[in-house]
Amino acid sequence: MHEQKEFDDKQEPAEIMQLPALSIQIKGEVTASNLPEFKQAAETFISSIKTDLATDDDFANAEATVKFCDETEKKLESAKAAAIGQTASIDELMRTIDFIKESIRSKRLTLEKLVKTQKESIKTKIIDNAFLVCSQHCNDISAEFSNINFRLLTTFLSRQNFETACKNKRTLASLHNAVDTEVAAIKIKLNDLAMIIRKNLSHLPDDLSIFRDLQSIITKPEEDFKLLVESRIADQKRKEEEATQRAVSEASARMIKLKEEESKRIESLPTDIKSVLADEKKQAELIVQVINKSPDQLTGFHKWWRDVGRNITGDRMFLAKSAWDAYKDESSK
Repeated sequence: MHEQKEFDDKQEPAEIMQLPALSIQIKGEVTASNLPEFKQAAETFISSIKTDLATDDDFANAEATVKFCDETEKKLESAKAAAIGQTASIDELMRTIDFIKESIRSKRLTLEKLVKTQKESIKTKIIDNAFLVCSQHCNDISAEFSNINFRLLTTFLSRQNFETACKNKRTLASLHNAVDTEVAAIKIKLNDLAMIIRKNLSHLPDDLSIFRDLQSIITKPEEDFKLLVESRIADQKRKEEEATQRAVSEASARMIKLKEEESKRIESLPTDIKSVLADEKKQAELIVQVINKSPDQLTGFHKWWRDVGRNITGDRMFLAKSAWDAYKDESSK
């Protein structure tokens, strides 16, 4: 859970240990100098400088110490120049001053680097944590929706958002405040987007076959989305009705064609056969006569079946078929 931190608006550096004023008098030789005491004080000061920077106070103290070291280097250079002005060469004096100066310079450069690198490291950690919190919130919402990829819709959720929010923030307090504000804003955007999607999904039918582009339309304003859904459903219904009408028309056309073909076939039969087919009473009488005949009276029945009987349709077909079966049974005896 991302917790918002409270910091003081301004950090004052702690009081820095002061070094004694360096005094040197030379007359052919060093006649008076507190250089040994100054050296000891400088070494104590250097060893006391904190390099493990973690808080705004640490950074404020480090920056003040860097400034103090720079000023001390310049004072040492001035003292050295003053000593040289009093004598041509005092080797030990010069080497001692050079040593102190270089020690302070080295510590100053190290501290300058630490101020920059450790502050950047802390900034990166703050941003990473905030981005992780927002990403987890996004994933929690995404699990609710199975038909869309919620993460792809959150174009406003990126690490760059936090980098931009932290631009020109020089203290840890201002970094935390900027990141906390951005986290809250992104969470609100995620919740608002989820609400839009929930409302739009409520207008969809169970069959989503006509909404294959759901990912690209789900974030439309609710009224626009509702009208789009209704339009597509009406269009689909119209297409289905047209397809049904076409099927009925095609089936009707096939039936007409079959009747026409059947009429042409019957028309091509001999006249005597057509007259039998046209007279239902005559068809029934012929079938009854055939069924009632004895085997020796069935002469020519095979020809009759081939020419007439098999062309009979409807309920009389059963009688004609019975006559044909009886004929085959008697013929086989």
